[in-house]
Amino acid sequence: SSGINAEYGDRSSNYEGYQPIVIDCSLRLPGPRIAGECVTVGHLDTFQDLLAVVQSGARSWSRDNVCLTTIYGMVLGYPWVYYTADEGNCLGGEPLFLVEVALPVRHAGITETGDDV
Repeated sequence: SSGINAEYGDRSSNYEGYQPIVIDCSLRLPGPRIAGECVTVGHLDTFQDLLAVVQSGARSWSRDNVCLTTIYGMVLGYPWVYYTADEGNCLGGEPLFLVEVALPVRHAGITETGDDV
């Protein structure tokens, strides 16, 4: 193994069998409903691709045609995750908050900024 896996181990087993319920909250709907299989399977496939990217130590990931709210919920392991096909949602206009977290990444004792650890 190399990169993150060498230091922290393979965490992919934490998601083995993970099957969240995806709730479609698209603005065009009169109310939330369970998303169709196409949306659910597509996002689970994208999530698995993201895990593979993280495990490989790569620094980029293509996220075309994906709802980041859904992916973030999957990364956090939530049993229910929100999905929207458009800007806005049908939850009374309440915004779905996305919180971005930056974590320092260490590779072979050197941080992202190049400082020795």
